[in-house]
Amino acid sequence: MAKKANYRSIGVFVVGAVILLLGSIVVFGGGKFFEDTLPAVIYFDESVKGLSVGAPVSYRGVSVGEVTSIGLVYQEKGDKLYTPVRINLVNSRAQTLGQQDELQPSRADKINFYKRMIKKGLRARLAMDSLVTGQLYIDLEFKPDTPIKLTDLDHGELELPTSESG
Repeated sequence: MAKKANYRSIGVFVVGAVILLLGSIVVFGGGKFFEDTLPAVIYFDESVKGLSVGAPVSYRGVSVGEVTSIGLVYQEKGDKLYTPVRINLVNSRAQTLGQQDELQPSRADKINFYKRMIKKGLRARLAMDSLVTGQLYIDLEFKPDTPIKLTDLDHGELELPTSESG
């Protein structure tokens, strides 16, 4: 005669498996599933050879995001080829002094913050991460004396202007 199933043991096994699965996602995913990010795009009109998906986006050596995709787009107006580099900016890496901790800024507030920084001179440029491997990363810097060059190819998406890479 067959033994009756022990439903308590099956339930404990299923709950344990789900907890183990969620824990491994957090550990191996680096907690990135729970990070508050803001997508943005940067259009380079120069070679991005050496830049790869996952490359850091940094400001003064502090990683504030990462590259999520690299593509190619043709703009008929002006007859130009651009390389759109899509990035995710991690909002928890930068804080505004005087901001209340309980209030999470909305997406519109975050976009307005970056637009204010762009007006103050925030620019993106390609920088060398390693001379040996030729890997690049995106360096954010303030250059208030440079013009704001935007393509407006992606309406509604935050676009960061570029400055000349050294």
